[in-house]
Amino acid sequence: MAQTMIQFSTKPVKHSALAALLRTTTASCTPHRLALPSTGSGCYPQKRLSLHNSPSTHFRPSPPLRSRARGSTTPCSVITTKKTPMLCGLSTKATPEPKTLAPEVVEITERKIDLDGRITLNVREAGGDGPLVVMVHGFPESSYSWRHQLKALAAAGYKAVAYDQRGYGASDKPEDSAAYNIAELCKDCKELIGALGYENAVVVGHDWGSVIQWNMCLFYPEVVTATASLSVPFTERQPQLPTIDMKEKYGDDFYILKFQEVGMMEDLWMKDVRKYAYAFFVGPHTMEMQLEDVELPDWLTEEDIDQWVECFEKSGFVGPLNYYRNMNRNWELTKDVQPEGKQITIPTLVMMGDGELQFLRDAASGMGDRVPNLTYKEVADCGHWIQQEKPQQVNEGMLEWLQQYAPVK
Repeated sequence: MAQTMIQFSTKPVKHSALAALLRTTTASCTPHRLALPSTGSGCYPQKRLSLHNSPSTHFRPSPPLRSRARGSTTPCSVITTKKTPMLCGLSTKATPEPKTLAPEVVEITERKIDLDGRITLNVREAGGDGPLVVMVHGFPESSYSWRHQLKALAAAGYKAVAYDQRGYGASDKPEDSAAYNIAELCKDCKELIGALGYENAVVVGHDWGSVIQWNMCLFYPEVVTATASLSVPFTERQPQLPTIDMKEKYGDDFYILKFQEVGMMEDLWMKDVRKYAYAFFVGPHTMEMQLEDVELPDWLTEEDIDQWVECFEKSGFVGPLNYYRNMNRNWELTKDVQPEGKQITIPTLVMMGDGELQFLRDAASGMGDRVPNLTYKEVADCGHWIQQEKPQQVNEGMLEWLQQYAPVK
């Protein structure tokens, strides 16, 4: 099994529009200080290392765990073997691949699911009764951010599901900020899996969705057959409260500390939701432009912007910001499930753009000991919004990995 190559890197890495916007709106954050939390204890800059491409790399050899959702009655598909397409310079190998449909013929449906009166979630889904893949979105997004993956996974025979997290879109929005703690968020995911008729699932997260995805592996490892994180690595538990740690390292003006101030950012962003949609996904320079003059990147359409605006005009930003306002509470809640040296041994995929924030890429270089059954793939010319920016590469990478650890039978 090929080993990961870690080298010092002098390659300049561009930062995402999200990071630039947060730097602008909080006035004092420098790019390397812009942290997106991973586990309940947070994620902070580590050594200046970066990972370079290597063949479908595992940090440490480990026998594959082949699993699928129990309780499914899907008949076996005919399995063929062929070379998997190159992914961002990664070497390929022969892998079993089931017969698939064309993604464009797959229909995505939308419905609300009540979880025993606790919470009602808005769910997008596609596919039949194959192995379940549940995708959890980040900040500030919604289940719509997984539109490309829903079709690709369903076309390959999986039951693909993405949901609006509590506080987002058409899902319920509890008023109590404490209702957005990590235990409740993970319980939402676990109970959704059960409500869909499955005992277990592959859980995939992006950004804050990765916080839930990683913590699902800590709170409910028996429910997670395999897991994947886009952009956010699994980090060690910090020795002190996250807000104290951030203040000591980055000062009072660090953006996550600004997010603790109720009413500041949510009121600012609600003044012009469409304007901030462009700022988040294109760049803060758009704040000084007429929107009709803004050139969208090739991965983003006006329809995508409309979906985002509709979502946040409906939900506002209070719920989404409450995720950040529970970071200290999350640190307390995870002390028993993430003791010092805790490993996640579930088969794991991490995909990260080469233009992701450097400290997140650096943190990924230290995951080998914490996640021994890890496959790491880097996506070229890609920033933070990885599954939207590079859907083909992400889909190919996910499917190659899924066929090994959660194959369609």
